[in-house]
Amino acid sequence: YTKNEGMAIVSSTLVILFIFTAGRFKVHRLSGFFLFVFSVFVLLLPWLWWVKGIPQTHENYISRISPEIVMENAHRVRIIIPAFLKAAVNWNKWGGLWLLIVPMSILGWKAFQKQYVAAIWLLFLVHIGIYQLIYLITPWDLKQLIGFSLDRLLLHIAPLAIFIIGYHWSEISPGRPGVEH
Repeated sequence: YTKNEGMAIVSSTLVILFIFTAGRFKVHRLSGFFLFVFSVFVLLLPWLWWVKGIPQTHENYISRISPEIVMENAHRVRIIIPAFLKAAVNWNKWGGLWLLIVPMSILGWKAFQKQYVAAIWLLFLVHIGIYQLIYLITPWDLKQLIGFSLDRLLLHIAPLAIFIIGYHWSEISPGRPGVEH
């Protein structure tokens, strides 16, 4: 939950959790959500206190988020997507992890009917989207930034990918409890 990317991730996570919690309109769920928000805020306080004294530099990505900068750098998508795909299919680093998401999602499509699977997918896609946005707006040399951050992105979202694969797999697995084959 620290640094710029962590703040974006925790913010989007809280919004997604609120969307999935508020839809049920049960007081105990909302109170649990607000307790979670408070706990996250308490954990973030040391970082927020420390970072307030740091001068804003070119790494102030929030100030660079604008439609103009995104459109100006839209051509970077031709670099970002192939780099992401190339890194994801690197068998020596990831084995077949990233190659399983699409086929398992298709074969185990019934998992999409579960709210928690939809929430995890949304977290996964938002996390990827945040990195894509950062790659679009960064003042750094894009190829250099991708070179030292893309593996970290994949490492950050690997647990979500494993959950996604597992939940979809459970829909097609012959030994699934409660289902006769």
